[in-house]
Amino acid sequence: MENTIGVILRTNGKVEEFIYKGYESIKEAVGGNIECQKSGRTSKGEIWDLWGNEEGRLLELPMNQVARVFISKATGEPIDNILSLHGDFLILGCNDEGDSIICPLEIAKIAKECEMFSEPFTRFTSFSSEQENNTEHY
Repeated sequence: MENTIGVILRTNGKVEEFIYKGYESIKEAVGGNIECQKSGRTSKGEIWDLWGNEEGRLLELPMNQVARVFISKATGEPIDNILSLHGDFLILGCNDEGDSIICPLEIAKIAKECEMFSEPFTRFTSFSSEQENNTEHY
């Protein structure tokens, strides 16, 4: 499973790439002990697993709306039927033996579509005393 690539769904709305570096890297990605929260199949029959912190709700970790929207889109389940999810989540694929493998491309694309974060930017506008020359700096 070395260097298996997955997708992390962050509570801040970001969707990030994940590179497997051992069991500890999965625990680090979700911020604690891991638990498979949801599994599913793609239209091609590929299996995916959604891993989260098993104590996310008990530890009062932030809600993860990106994970809820992802489950709704990936499974077709109405979002109102999906309970609150707390903490960061990791999506990996799964083979027939139950080993974690690379996240199916179809699922990675759905996850990326669920991203709710845009890189921040700052805009400065300066005006001359006569307000003739307006310039914007990014």
